[in-house]
Amino acid sequence: MQNKLSERGFTLVELIAVIAILGIVAALAIPKIGDSMAQSELDSAARGLAADLRLLQQMSVNSAGGTLPTLIFGNVPPYSYVIAVNSQTVKRVYFPASVVLKVPAPAQVQFNYNGWPVNGSNYTVTLSSTRSGITSRQVIIEAKTGRVRIQ
Repeated sequence: MQNKLSERGFTLVELIAVIAILGIVAALAIPKIGDSMAQSELDSAARGLAADLRLLQQMSVNSAGGTLPTLIFGNVPPYSYVIAVNSQTVKRVYFPASVVLKVPAPAQVQFNYNGWPVNGSNYTVTLSSTRSGITSRQVIIEAKTGRVRIQ
């Protein structure tokens, strides 16, 4: 009877083999998790910027006759932007450290009272990741319609 009970457990060799297999699987999965996190941060930053551009557009339409709000980009790390009205900061946003910002000159955006961009041409902000292999995102403001979209 005692012989049968001792045969039920795992040997040390079997446990070491299972731990080694789990280690190999974890080593293969960790880079994919990092890439997934970087892509998620990039997508979230693009969606947040697009939402704040739409907020700026709505604030401009609502300010009929008043001062137009401005979104000003910080073009050096840590990348950020500020929404300001009458030189007063309404909102400040910092991008995650893994997100790199490329903004055309001028590094600011304004909409007129109709919701169209003041500069009169398409304006494209490119967000990319510090990790290689991550697809970049573009937030585009169309000149003729004022439409803000992510590509």
